[in-house]
Amino acid sequence: MKAIVFVKLEPKGVIGTLESVRKIKGVTKAFFTFGRYDLVAFIEAPVVGDICRAVLEINRLPNVTSTETLLELQP
Repeated sequence: MKAIVFVKLEPKGVIGTLESVRKIKGVTKAFFTFGRYDLVAFIEAPVVGDICRAVLEINRLPNVTSTETLLELQP
């Protein structure tokens, strides 16, 4: 399964937050963006429960104010 997580951050300490997101199990790519969201993370995991755990871990990081997750659907 795959998911994309859009993350809003507080302005301080964003570099450390990016590094922390990249260390979370299942995160395959993470980078800063311009626009409505400050950071985007791509997650891959064998089951949806593992994706949920990764998203919860992102939500618990300092400076994270909110997230929005898009889960891949396969026909």
